[in-house]
Amino acid sequence: MSWIELIRVRSNDDCSDEIIHQLDNSIAKIADMKKVMMAGIFQHFEYNGDIAVIIHWDDGLEPCKSHVGVAFADYLSRFGPVEHAVWKFKKFVSVSVKRILNQTEEAV
Repeated sequence: MSWIELIRVRSNDDCSDEIIHQLDNSIAKIADMKKVMMAGIFQHFEYNGDIAVIIHWDDGLEPCKSHVGVAFADYLSRFGPVEHAVWKFKKFVSVSVKRILNQTEEAV
């Protein structure tokens, strides 16, 4: 089964650079995991202290809070209240990674 794990913290703007830097060191390792389809760090457009990690799993198992997600939630809880949720897909439309990257580069 394919599902998303979302871990979000509401921190102070002052902490956002430190949080993103620390998450960046870990997210690349997660993206190399066999059952991870996508992993990313997201920052709220208006509130810099709102930061989320999203992991797209495809492992054939029932959706659950993974040990990886729990570790992220534990780390992020040092900076503020954390929401750790699991979402299952009802409909999913895929686009190529190249297309996503091109749109991101054009936006910058």
